[in-house]
Amino acid sequence: SDDTYNQASTRYNAKDFAGALPLFQQVRLAPGTRAKTKQNAEVMAVYCYIGLAEQARTVKNYPDALRWCDEGLVVRPNEPKLIELRTQITSEVTKQPPTIPASEPNGDRGQQNPSSQQSDVPRMTNEQFEQQNQRKSQEGLQSGDAAIEQGKNDALELWNRSVRNNRETDSNDKKWQSND
Repeated sequence: SDDTYNQASTRYNAKDFAGALPLFQQVRLAPGTRAKTKQNAEVMAVYCYIGLAEQARTVKNYPDALRWCDEGLVVRPNEPKLIELRTQITSEVTKQPPTIPASEPNGDRGQQNPSSQQSDVPRMTNEQFEQQNQRKSQEGLQSGDAAIEQGKNDALELWNRSVRNNRETDSNDKKWQSND
């Protein structure tokens, strides 16, 4: 698990939060991992969620930004940095202008007032965004649950391999001792 933790740290330092997160989760959930290493992996997983949320926020992908915050809050429900980031993102979303109605010609024979022109960028009302946010949050929680389950399965497989390797090592040690 130390190797996995080191790989995750390398990815995190390269700002590859999506690559680091499953590795930190694997370390965090692996049986036999030292308590301090598990605790560090949990903290780093939360920092990955923060990094992913901030990356999504930078490109104004608010639904994904909120989903990453929500998934991080599943790991650490009272994490102040995640709560603050989620609050900031939600605030940014509610400041978005409402849906712009289709523009109408003004008195200049068909010319449109630039302030009333409809944008090519699709917009949604706050209610639509909240509905989408709730749906995405639920999907995120479900995918998070699946990722956690996969992490548990991976960790169990690693544990079983370790036990088999230890048994083989013990068996080989006994053979060497009997030859002495």
